[in-house]
Amino acid sequence: MVCRMKSGAKCAELSGLRRLQEPLIMELKRMSTLEIFLRVPLIRAAVRDAARDAARDARLRTLRDQLRTKFRPLPKWADEKLESATSVQLQRWLKKVLTAETLEGVLGKK
Repeated sequence: MVCRMKSGAKCAELSGLRRLQEPLIMELKRMSTLEIFLRVPLIRAAVRDAARDAARDARLRTLRDQLRTKFRPLPKWADEKLESATSVQLQRWLKKVLTAETLEGVLGKK
Protein backbone atom coordinates (compact mmCIF):
# COMPACT_ATOMS: atom_id res chain seq x y z
CA MET A 1 0.00 0.00 0.00
CA VAL A 2 2.80 2.43 0.85
CA CYS A 3 4.56 1.65 -2.43
CA ARG A 4 1.37 2.21 -4.43
CA MET A 5 0.69 5.59 -2.78
CA LYS A 6 4.31 6.64 -3.04
CA SER A 7 4.43 5.83 -6.74
CA GLY A 8 1.06 7.57 -7.26
CA ALA A 9 2.33 10.77 -5.65
CA LYS A 10 5.56 10.60 -7.64
CA CYS A 11 3.63 9.96 -10.86
CA ALA A 12 1.40 13.00 -10.28
CA GLU A 13 4.47 15.10 -9.50
CA LEU A 14 6.41 13.97 -12.55
CA SER A 15 3.56 14.09 -15.04
CA GLY A 16 2.55 17.62 -14.11
CA LEU A 17 -1.11 16.62 -14.04
CA ARG A 18 -2.21 19.07 -11.39
CA ARG A 19 -5.80 17.99 -11.78
CA LEU A 20 -4.79 14.75 -10.04
CA GLN A 21 -3.56 16.59 -6.96
CA GLU A 22 -7.00 16.93 -5.35
CA PRO A 23 -8.15 13.32 -6.01
CA LEU A 24 -4.77 12.03 -4.86
CA ILE A 25 -5.02 13.92 -1.56
CA MET A 26 -8.62 12.72 -1.10
CA GLU A 27 -7.50 9.14 -1.66
CA LEU A 28 -4.64 9.50 0.80
CA LYS A 29 -7.03 10.94 3.40
CA ARG A 30 -9.41 8.04 2.87
CA MET A 31 -6.56 5.66 3.56
CA SER A 32 -5.68 7.61 6.73
CA THR A 33 -2.07 8.01 5.71
CA LEU A 34 -1.95 11.63 4.54
CA GLU A 35 -0.29 12.83 7.72
CA ILE A 36 2.43 10.24 7.36
CA PHE A 37 3.12 11.12 3.75
CA LEU A 38 3.11 14.86 4.38
CA ARG A 39 5.94 14.29 6.84
CA VAL A 40 8.10 13.10 3.93
CA PRO A 41 9.93 16.23 2.74
CA LEU A 42 9.78 15.29 -0.95
CA ILE A 43 6.02 14.75 -0.86
CA ARG A 44 5.40 17.85 1.27
CA ALA A 45 7.46 19.92 -1.19
CA ALA A 46 5.65 18.41 -4.18
CA VAL A 47 2.24 19.24 -2.68
CA ARG A 48 3.37 22.77 -1.81
CA ASP A 49 4.81 23.32 -5.30
CA ALA A 50 1.70 21.94 -6.99
CA ALA A 51 -0.52 24.26 -4.94
CA ARG A 52 1.70 27.25 -5.76
CA ASP A 53 1.69 26.36 -9.47
CA ALA A 54 -2.07 25.88 -9.47
CA ALA A 55 -2.56 29.31 -7.86
CA ARG A 56 -0.30 30.94 -10.47
CA ASP A 57 -2.12 29.17 -13.29
CA ALA A 58 -5.49 30.35 -11.93
CA ARG A 59 -4.23 33.95 -11.79
CA LEU A 60 -2.88 33.65 -15.33
CA ARG A 61 -6.18 32.28 -16.69
CA THR A 62 -8.20 34.95 -14.91
CA LEU A 63 -5.97 37.80 -16.06
CA ARG A 64 -5.85 36.53 -19.64
CA ASP A 65 -9.67 36.32 -19.70
CA GLN A 66 -10.01 39.84 -18.30
CA LEU A 67 -7.48 41.27 -20.76
CA ARG A 68 -9.17 39.58 -23.72
CA THR A 69 -12.53 40.88 -22.60
CA LYS A 70 -11.27 44.43 -22.20
CA PHE A 71 -8.59 44.76 -24.92
CA ARG A 72 -9.19 41.91 -27.35
CA PRO A 73 -7.44 40.44 -29.18
CA LEU A 74 -4.19 40.10 -27.27
CA PRO A 75 -1.03 40.64 -29.31
CA LYS A 76 1.77 38.07 -29.20
CA TRP A 77 3.98 40.26 -26.99
CA ALA A 78 1.24 40.38 -24.34
CA ASP A 79 0.85 36.59 -24.33
CA GLU A 80 4.62 36.19 -24.01
CA LYS A 81 4.72 38.65 -21.13
CA LEU A 82 1.90 36.83 -19.37
CA GLU A 83 3.57 33.43 -19.76
CA SER A 84 6.86 34.64 -18.28
CA ALA A 85 5.27 36.60 -15.42
CA THR A 86 5.73 35.69 -11.79
CA SER A 87 2.79 35.10 -9.50
CA VAL A 88 3.44 38.48 -7.86
CA GLN A 89 3.37 40.26 -11.25
CA LEU A 90 0.14 38.51 -12.19
CA GLN A 91 -1.47 39.59 -8.92
CA ARG A 92 -0.36 43.19 -9.51
CA TRP A 93 -1.72 43.15 -13.09
CA LEU A 94 -5.03 41.66 -11.90
CA LYS A 95 -5.53 44.88 -9.93
CA LYS A 96 -4.29 47.17 -12.71
CA VAL A 97 -6.65 45.72 -15.32
CA LEU A 98 -9.59 47.19 -13.39
CA THR A 99 -8.54 50.79 -13.97
CA ALA A 100 -6.15 50.76 -16.93
CA GLU A 101 -7.33 52.27 -20.20
CA THR A 102 -4.80 50.43 -22.39
CA LEU A 103 -3.10 47.06 -22.49
CA GLU A 104 0.23 48.83 -21.96
CA GLY A 105 -1.31 50.46 -18.87
CA VAL A 106 -1.65 46.98 -17.39
CA LEU A 107 1.44 45.14 -18.64
CA GLY A 108 3.82 48.01 -19.26
CA LYS A 109 5.79 48.62 -22.44
CA LYS A 110 6.21 45.95 -25.08
